[in-house]
Amino acid sequence: MIFLGVLLVAVGTIITPLMTSTAGLIFAIGVLAAGGAGMAGPSVLMAASARLVPLEKRGLASGIVNAGGSFGQFAMAPIAIGLTAAVGWASAMQWLGVLVLLALPAVFVLKGNSNALAAQAAAASGKKALSARQAISQALATPSYRYLSLGFLVCGFHVAFLATHLPGRGRCLRAAA
Repeated sequence: MIFLGVLLVAVGTIITPLMTSTAGLIFAIGVLAAGGAGMAGPSVLMAASARLVPLEKRGLASGIVNAGGSFGQFAMAPIAIGLTAAVGWASAMQWLGVLVLLALPAVFVLKGNSNALAAQAAAASGKKALSARQAISQALATPSYRYLSLGFLVCGFHVAFLATHLPGRGRCLRAAA
């Protein structure tokens, strides 16, 4: 999942400057890059790292993943600005897409054997290991999971809506004043 996510972010970022239509931008940024970011985002990384460390170290592992993500944002901002100043925005996007590929070695570190780990956890708890389909069905049958998902949907929609439409409104309001 993480491997595919990193590849999608890289491809989406690399092809963004090549898009000549709104639909192309939506596909490159909104489908490829955003979908890839979801597949290789903090929650997936925390889950992958948590299963590789003992129970008493999972909090520390999650903290390191979160700190690493924050540091990555901190470090990439000046790199993106420098690349944009040096080679222009289009080439900078493509170089940033190539830089994303540097995350691929993490996939091999975090891979583990999820089937063996799930069987081991199930044996320790005395319960049968669920298949992915069974786990998804169980989650969808739980009202609190559906409410949580709906909350994330609403949150993501309104944040994207505001980010898209609010900046233009501010200019209109300043021009009218």
